[in-house]
Amino acid sequence: MMKQFIIVAFILLISLATGTTQQVNSVKADVVVWKKCINVTELGNTCMQIVENPNNLTFVVELIIANKVVLTTGLEANETCLDDESLLLIMADISGLGIFDPLIKALIKEYGHIPAEVFSICLDIYNVTYTPLPNNQEQVAGCSYLNSTIMCWKGSCLYKGVDSFGCFQFVVPTGTVVKETQHKFTPPAHPPILLSDPNPKRTKH
Repeated sequence: MMKQFIIVAFILLISLATGTTQQVNSVKADVVVWKKCINVTELGNTCMQIVENPNNLTFVVELIIANKVVLTTGLEANETCLDDESLLLIMADISGLGIFDPLIKALIKEYGHIPAEVFSICLDIYNVTYTPLPNNQEQVAGCSYLNSTIMCWKGSCLYKGVDSFGCFQFVVPTGTVVKETQHKFTPPAHPPILLSDPNPKRTKH
């Protein structure tokens, strides 16, 4: 009786181990379905990529600056700006921005945040469309640009401008991407806001 119990337990352990191994082996790595890199003044090589998680068929957009992912957002996130923590990491990685560390720390101490008029980096994704294709597939397309304000202070900026990543397109199974309200393109036409005001406030987008 004891011998039969040991045999059954042994078979059960083998089954569990095999099932666990199969489950681990079935996990697939993320896939970059689209990527574009551009040279942005003061930031250098800056990339946007769209990444698919084949395990749950979801997509995220990643912004890469100084070889680090500094922003992760949805495919139809409209405009998304880096938070203060990410901006500080960029300053630490790019030597040309490090000299502004005392100024930025003083602004954070005074106002509790980095004023967007001084330093902000925002990614805008717009005109996302879905076109049905044969065989239960659809083409996803859209465009994106980076809106950067780099160290604007007392009448001058290291850089302030808009840099385009161009337009993307890729094919996915129908229904893979959750469709949100599409964002129609509105060109960023506002002029630079230079801080002569002793009480700067973050610009809301």
